[in-house]
Amino acid sequence: MKLLDTYEIKRDNYGWTMFETYPGHDRQGNPKLSTRTFFYGSLEQAVKDILEFELAKGDAKSVDEILELLRQLPGKIVESLSQN
Repeated sequence: MKLLDTYEIKRDNYGWTMFETYPGHDRQGNPKLSTRTFFYGSLEQAVKDILEFELAKGDAKSVDEILELLRQLPGKIVESLSQN
């Protein structure tokens, strides 16, 4: 399942795997997309990490903005899930 255009979560026999796609550059300086892989025992752990990663991007400048992000992100995740 794809979440927020940046993350993808897959289930296998051993747990949950999350892939984070982010922009980067190759050795010659050309733009490319890179992927980080994370492993989890539960879907809840993966979704919590997505919330933390999104908050860590630093888009919020105050406690009120952080709280607003926390209120909005679960809805955005649910919206992403419903589009899959």
